[in-house]
Amino acid sequence: MVARIFQPAILAASLTITPSLLLTGQVLTAVLNVTNGGDAPAVNVTPEIAINQCDDQVYLVAGPNPTGPVDLGPYESRQFTWKYYVFLGRCDMDLIAAGTGTDTVSGDPIAAVATAAARLFEPAGLTVTVKATPATVKQGNTISVKVTMKNPGDIDLWYPAAADPPAADPSPLVLPGLWTPPVISLLGPGKSNSYTTIYTALAPGYVGFKTTITGKDSVLMSPLLTVGVSDTVSIVAGAWLYGAVSASPAAARGGQPVTVVLTVTNVGAGAANALVPSLAISDPKLARIDGYPSADGITLAGGASANFVWRLTVTGRDSATLYLTAAAAGTDPSDNSALSVSGIATVLIKPKPDGQFAAYPNPVNGDQLNLYLRLNGNAREVTVDAYDSGMHRVFGGKWGRVELIDGVLEIDGMRRWAPGIYILKARVVLDDGTEQKFPLVKVAVKR
Repeated sequence: MVARIFQPAILAASLTITPSLLLTGQVLTAVLNVTNGGDAPAVNVTPEIAINQCDDQVYLVAGPNPTGPVDLGPYESRQFTWKYYVFLGRCDMDLIAAGTGTDTVSGDPIAAVATAAARLFEPAGLTVTVKATPATVKQGNTISVKVTMKNPGDIDLWYPAAADPPAADPSPLVLPGLWTPPVISLLGPGKSNSYTTIYTALAPGYVGFKTTITGKDSVLMSPLLTVGVSDTVSIVAGAWLYGAVSASPAAARGGQPVTVVLTVTNVGAGAANALVPSLAISDPKLARIDGYPSADGITLAGGASANFVWRLTVTGRDSATLYLTAAAAGTDPSDNSALSVSGIATVLIKPKPDGQFAAYPNPVNGDQLNLYLRLNGNAREVTVDAYDSGMHRVFGGKWGRVELIDGVLEIDGMRRWAPGIYILKARVVLDDGTEQKFPLVKVAVKR
């Protein structure tokens, strides 16, 4: 016969915490499992728990459940549950739980202890700073607005973004430049990212900038929104030049005049002093300057405009593009800073080939001869002379202004011409004073 050794009540414990990684705002669940591993019952088993670290960052919202004491029969287990709310993060938490009771055989107290750990995190955060520089700027100059977003939390921040560039207040004082939305898929713990938008100061006054950044916590999936506001920037009055250049005509041939006009407008509130114009020609072989604007510096009050005019003559004979760079330079008396403005106009130079000259019908047996002239421009005067085979002049005709580029002229009374071969010579003076030459044309007269 085998004797069985009777075991008194013996307690064993295990402690689990879920989740083991906790964020501010989450609830920690601690479960103590107590088992009686003996042959005798254990009575008055009572659960206990203690937090060694981070006890000031959580508070108990429920538990223990059940509250105890309870009795555990041989080899029986029971679970006790506590729930804590996490209101501060960034801490490594140590928990100690125990089940205490009494052995029914010996009457001795018995206990089992278990430990567990959890880490408390801060969720993803979003801070935004807006820095506008310089603090003081003159009209026409630029303001740099730098937006910096930062994730101060312990979890990734997803898709931090701004839907629009920083808003200026009041908006009429500045003109925003080209803005490209920053594309950021995530901002890691403690990381930051910046982008800059450039504005042009338009009018005197005080202006501030505000932006709104949104994102999402990668664990809690909670949306985040933060508004950043800059310090105020002072825009002071100053001269600010705007220029426009024109050339007329836009296309010309050799010998024709061209007028270049630079219009300078001071769109600022302050005066511009000692404005002096200049003109640069891309190729001096294509044109010469015959008339200049005054080289004396002028003063341009705020809101005023001035025209600077150059008169040129086209000297190029072949196809080309003439680039004309007109500029004006001066100073702003408020701070003696340099001012300048420039622009470019172009003139297409057309070639001046020999013209085409034809007579029809040829031979002619009627009373009318038509003359065809391909002109390089409107003609001031057209002269046609006819010579017989002995080079005696038998006809001379002169026409006044010919408005058409392709001119058709008529010679009547051809029946009075004796049969034979005649040579026609044309001479054309164009509106610009230049003479266009044509090859000689032979005409046969028959009866």
